[in-house]
Amino acid sequence: MIDFLAFDEGTSAIRGRVDLAGDRMADLLAPGELIPLFDVVLHDLRSRSVQTADATSVDPTRLAIVVATGPRGHFGRRIETASRPVSLTIGRFMVHGFLHAPYPADPIGQVFDRTWIPLTDAVLEYQGPGRMCRERFDTLLVNRGAAKSLAAIAEAAYEVHWLAGGRSDLLPADALGV
Repeated sequence: MIDFLAFDEGTSAIRGRVDLAGDRMADLLAPGELIPLFDVVLHDLRSRSVQTADATSVDPTRLAIVVATGPRGHFGRRIETASRPVSLTIGRFMVHGFLHAPYPADPIGQVFDRTWIPLTDAVLEYQGPGRMCRERFDTLLVNRGAAKSLAAIAEAAYEVHWLAGGRSDLLPADALGV
């Protein structure tokens, strides 16, 4: 079992544990089947309320953003990629990170071939109660179907978001599980 943390388009963060069936988190999300979760905690990002459940399932098509935890995939299947800093708007969230695609393709042109867009060295921004929250993650998977916009940004603009990022007090570190 590995840790699972996801955000819907609305106001919730979903944390739990999941059995990883494939080589990486994106393999779990791709089929579009319900994902069984265990030790579930639902966080309301606006009110800061918390609900718990022993087990439930989640429809990946209803998720906006998933934190990629667990293994990074089969080492032998990795390929060299070009990266480009981008910003995405998805629901009430802004995500800044590096989009990757195989050489010589432009990473942005490859987005439309994917259901889940991986962004590395990512910063997630959202409005919490009374303040803007920023959180850093090694890799975020963004649901392309829920994304409202995608824009390439300058490296310097990306660095501003990364340096300003940090852990939010809306989701305590022990609640994140990552």
